[in-house]
Amino acid sequence: MFFAGAWNQVAKIGTVNITVDEFTGDGVTTTFTMSQTESSVSAVLVSIGGVYQQPTTNYTVDGSTTITFTSPPPAPGVNPNKIVVVHNLNSTNAA
Repeated sequence: MFFAGAWNQVAKIGTVNITVDEFTGDGVTTTFTMSQTESSVSAVLVSIGGVYQQPTTNYTVDGSTTITFTSPPPAPGVNPNKIVVVHNLNSTNAA
């Protein structure tokens, strides 16, 4: 990107290891333990049954491995209940 009279890096250098956690909703549980620590909701992409979840509206992270949903994800047979959490989306290297 050209900014302030110079070219600046805005993309990740090298590779980022994407990590995916999968959980199953039971209609009761609102907290799940992720495989890695996350300090920001912008560091993960979350879907339940293929439906994107809004950060801070539908879930929060607390700077540890815990993700908490504002409502319990549905139980099997009620709706699609597969929870997918994709990590490392906020990785960056500034020039």
